[in-house]
Amino acid sequence: MNHKRKRSIDEDTISNDGNNLFNTLQKMKVTLAKQVQSVIINDKTTVVPNKNSVTEIPTKTFKKKKQDPQQRQKQQQQQQQKSSLKPLSAIAARKAAAAVAAVASDTSTPEAQTPSPTTTSTTTSTTAATTNRHIYTTQKQTNNPPVKSTPLPLPSCTNNNNNKNSTPNMTPASSASNSPSNSVLGIKTFKRREPRFLFKDQNLVSIFEPSKTNVQCITLDVEPCLIIGLKNGEKIVFAGKALVAPLSGSVSIMGSVLHASSTDRTLHLYPAYSPKTHALLAIHSPNTNEISPLIQRTSKLQIPTNDTIQSIVKKMKQSSSGLENIFLVMGMQWCGLDDMEDLAEVPRGIWQLQMPKTDDKEEEEQNPKTLLKSIPGFQPLFSVVPDIKALNISPAWENQVQKAYKTEQERQSPMVGLICGNKDMGKSTFARYLTNVLLNKHKRIAYLETDVGQSEFTPPGVVSLHIIDTPVMGPPYTHQHLSPLHSHYIGSLSSNNNPGHYLDSVSHLIHVYKTQFSTMNFEKDEDRVPLIINTQGWINGLGYDLLLSITQQAEPTNVFIMYSPQLDPIKNLPPTFATTISRSEESQRQGQQEEENPTSSSSSTSLSTPHFHYLECGVDLLAPTAKSFSATSSRELAMVSYLHQDLHTFGCQLGEPWWNFQTRMVDKLPWVLDWRKGLVDGVWFLTEDVPQSQMLHALNGTLVALVGRSSMEDHGGEHEQSPPSNVTEGSSNGQTVPPLYFGPSQNPPPTPSKTKCYGLAVIRAIDPNHHAFHVLTPLPLSLLKKVSSIVKGNIALPVSTLLDQHNGNGNGIARQPWNKVPYLEKSGNVNGIGAIATKKRRIHVRKHT
Repeated sequence: MNHKRKRSIDEDTISNDGNNLFNTLQKMKVTLAKQVQSVIINDKTTVVPNKNSVTEIPTKTFKKKKQDPQQRQKQQQQQQQKSSLKPLSAIAARKAAAAVAAVASDTSTPEAQTPSPTTTSTTTSTTAATTNRHIYTTQKQTNNPPVKSTPLPLPSCTNNNNNKNSTPNMTPASSASNSPSNSVLGIKTFKRREPRFLFKDQNLVSIFEPSKTNVQCITLDVEPCLIIGLKNGEKIVFAGKALVAPLSGSVSIMGSVLHASSTDRTLHLYPAYSPKTHALLAIHSPNTNEISPLIQRTSKLQIPTNDTIQSIVKKMKQSSSGLENIFLVMGMQWCGLDDMEDLAEVPRGIWQLQMPKTDDKEEEEQNPKTLLKSIPGFQPLFSVVPDIKALNISPAWENQVQKAYKTEQERQSPMVGLICGNKDMGKSTFARYLTNVLLNKHKRIAYLETDVGQSEFTPPGVVSLHIIDTPVMGPPYTHQHLSPLHSHYIGSLSSNNNPGHYLDSVSHLIHVYKTQFSTMNFEKDEDRVPLIINTQGWINGLGYDLLLSITQQAEPTNVFIMYSPQLDPIKNLPPTFATTISRSEESQRQGQQEEENPTSSSSSTSLSTPHFHYLECGVDLLAPTAKSFSATSSRELAMVSYLHQDLHTFGCQLGEPWWNFQTRMVDKLPWVLDWRKGLVDGVWFLTEDVPQSQMLHALNGTLVALVGRSSMEDHGGEHEQSPPSNVTEGSSNGQTVPPLYFGPSQNPPPTPSKTKCYGLAVIRAIDPNHHAFHVLTPLPLSLLKKVSSIVKGNIALPVSTLLDQHNGNGNGIARQPWNKVPYLEKSGNVNGIGAIATKKRRIHVRKHT
């Protein structure tokens, strides 16, 4: 078989005129090889001329000139020495060509050094292509005014090609700085992608010196545990996951203060998750502002204490003065969350950091810090790890939260805090911190999630109202087990698909909170239920209008505005946002008061104006955020965590897996839902119309929401929605009776005030003969009995849910060969409709100036 050699890019780019350039530049390279020293440091080239004068080369043209016999003889001698020179690499050759051009422009002929008063020849760009040892350059000439620049002092160094990892010793060259030939006038060197910046966070280092007096290892129920004592000002930054129980005093984690009970002989365990996908958590002694007053909280995870623990705590207090905050750490390897990394398209190494190992094992075993590494999955950090960030609550956040709590005490009414700002500014992080701080003062708090793309307690595509009574110490995919008080399915990752339905759903959730909690009179401050509203990061155009509508309906008492002075002002909320909210709420309250009491004065409305708290962006712009862990990855982790959780054991049983990733979705036993009996309200499509003959095909293998009637409808009410005209009931004598169909073109979405979303499910298969859907869902049977309809949006399933334990590397899926596996294709060449995923085009109208 004849093989034709493919021409390289360098050979294709060389023209006939390049031969002259090659000959000239080849002579230039030989002449300047011993006069120019080039070293590559961090992909940057530093050129240091020798003290001897450099041969002057004109920059205007590269035309070949007649040479003298002496010059020709000198060049022949230099060509003989060319074989002894080491060939340059492609990158070094390109940079050497740029360096040659820079030196040549500075040491040109006197005619070139003296610019004309009208025109000046300046090199604007230099491109280089290399083939083995040959360098080809092309230059463009433009007639521009001369550019004034001062000579830059260039460091001198030696280039060691044999040791690329060594750092050269650099000393300033006085001769180079004083020579006029060092100035670079308008030279644009070869551009290359800069190396990735390694972010290093000094807050990762734990402020703690472990010893035998403040760290003890014990075993409880076959689980290894650590008893650690902290002094004021000490902290332990850790990666992984663990159960934390206060034994004496109190400890603080992400704003939540865990206080030990002096009378109860029960250990209350709280899970804390610190993966590298988010900022790592720290266990530290609480500040003076966090200590008083505190709510004595209990946890569902409890184990009885014993005399061994009490004796260790007593010895720690006696052996070391100031050691008052003592807590217990228990491992969580049994929870099953580590198996998440076995799924396809899930980041690896989420719960374990790669730390440098010491060569001396004996020294490592004698190190007191190794005592803290005795628990699997709990990894304290005592050194900086590149590209890993620690959670650092700024004093500005603490002060603004304390001010908001003082205003709540002055009003004697629950706080309604609204958090707004652009995306990637730390809204979700601040919302979790605010939740934990308010739980220190209140028994319960209400959390309203309006961001359908980055939901906190539910999978994406859902707006929900939760009642939280336990600290939140982890990313969203670690607490998907909390059931909402009320929720609605939007069916999309953004509110722009159906903003009317989105706004109606949020308005109904606000109404539910005001009806059940806002108007109630509580005798104690801790019995009040404050509300936290997390908004979406879409703050331009329609997104800004939706934010204003939600703010007007929620009537917040405190507005937390996230901003960043380092970003473009367009990415921050406009300065008129605060005045717009104040005017709209004041006019709205005045209208309500005039209807109720026309003689009332408007002076009381000024007291109801919300307090604005401006918080600087808590996310460092240099930190690895979007590139290392994107929003898409966060949504996928939340979805797979929701589908694989076990609600029967989650958060209430120790030693039993809370997640089951070993059994894949294709291997799980589904629930059978008869649409003739269970789906009395039919099937709803939110985004696209589907012919009735293709409805079952469109539902098979998709993600749907399980929706039922709200509590008011359960008590004697009837659903007012009538079947659409395009649905035929069919006959039951041997024919398939399809479920009721509600399309988006002829029917609005389910009414939020009459429906409730109980959760999500995957339709694994459909049995038309028995009128049954086979669904996979973590919901228990008690909630499945309340389902009366199925709602389908446009949220796609993660690929990992369609694969088995082989992740697509076997001979098929779920003991079925590839030619019988639906919806998946192993071959790379797929043709036909649906072979390529469609992408949304966002057309931006450019303004002509």
